[in-house]
Amino acid sequence: MLTHRAQLYNVRCSPAVSLRKGGAMETKRLESLKQIADGIAAQFGSNCEVVIHEVSSSRMDHSIVYIVNGHVSGRKIGDGASQVALEQMLDHSAQPKDHLSYLTKTPDGKILKSSSIYIRNSRGLVVAILAINYDVSRLLMIQQTIGDMLETDDRVQTEPERIINVNNVLDELIDQSVALAGRPVAASEG
Repeated sequence: MLTHRAQLYNVRCSPAVSLRKGGAMETKRLESLKQIADGIAAQFGSNCEVVIHEVSSSRMDHSIVYIVNGHVSGRKIGDGASQVALEQMLDHSAQPKDHLSYLTKTPDGKILKSSSIYIRNSRGLVVAILAINYDVSRLLMIQQTIGDMLETDDRVQTEPERIINVNNVLDELIDQSVALAGRPVAASEG
């Protein structure tokens, strides 16, 4: 049974546009998307989940047709689209815009930096969604730790104070005096 959002999607997007021809995924398109998904996941490692959703009114609750690193969100082939993907597809615009670089949170608390890219057929209709979800939870902890380590009590300080060695200061003053006078001061004339 379709969720309320999926039912709304059915009404707005009918007739359904699918990657399928005669019930089978259009092999060429799916293989190309799989190749792209595998490349993205290989480039960014095990914290990067890449999902291919088939956009079809009859499959919104089971739209995932390919997934790499599903442990990031805990999803698998046959699971449904995320809330963000469903909302974008339910947008009033006939041509949804790619949703790039936004944050999401998994049920187990992971923070993901996500992008959803809408794949169109030759008629310009959306037939698939390529979703990239990168787990940035650890990076956010590192960012917080670095911020804590760099934080000072003096919030208006813009430049670090110099550590001064008195001998170096005297040498610097002598060098500045010579530069101003143009010659060293004589010890004693007389």
